[in-house]
Amino acid sequence: MVLVTNDTFTTVMNYLEQHEKKHRFPEWVIRHQKEVFHLSYRVGIALGFSSQQLTDLSIAARFHDIGKSSIDPYLINHSGALSEAQRYEVFEHVRQSYQILKKKGIQSKTILAAVFSHHENFDGSGYPDRLKQDEIPREAQILRIVDSFSAMLGSRPYSNPHATSLDQAISQIEQGSGVLYNPNMVGTFLKIIRQGNLSGTVDEVFGSVHPVACFKRNEHN
Repeated sequence: MVLVTNDTFTTVMNYLEQHEKKHRFPEWVIRHQKEVFHLSYRVGIALGFSSQQLTDLSIAARFHDIGKSSIDPYLINHSGALSEAQRYEVFEHVRQSYQILKKKGIQSKTILAAVFSHHENFDGSGYPDRLKQDEIPREAQILRIVDSFSAMLGSRPYSNPHATSLDQAISQIEQGSGVLYNPNMVGTFLKIIRQGNLSGTVDEVFGSVHPVACFKRNEHN
């Protein structure tokens, strides 16, 4: 059993990455999780998280979608509309992520709760438990914002690469403030994005071609 600490962080990361390799995770899922990891870490710093809190947040962010390894690859990579039953199976990835991390020995309640609740909405309309506002763990509220933002900009098999512009993604996050997302955290997150000071985070995951990584350069064009 592993209660993740700063000392065990690298070991746990490597251990769970081996699970991804074994199950041949799609590269786009891994890239998405890495971006959520780096951006969530930056938000945690801005919110004054302690070293231990940042460690827990990082593990949860990096492996929040690890449960997708238990879902039919056809559904994960499907480009068309899904049936209600298929959508339910995809929604179940939060439970699967929770179960896999627990099975792998993750004991931290903070990590498990963040992964399990990262699709809860601020107004109570999310899943799986329809939690709202402060009922949702802080870490899960961060993941909800960053996960959405990364998905808007990221390249997926069922969308055009980078189809949503940075301005459009920011606008959608703003529109979701107080409904899907914690409004205070939205303010913190968008301040980080608008500052464009993401060197060493998104850059190292996506490289200079990614729209977030290019933000500081493009805002002066």
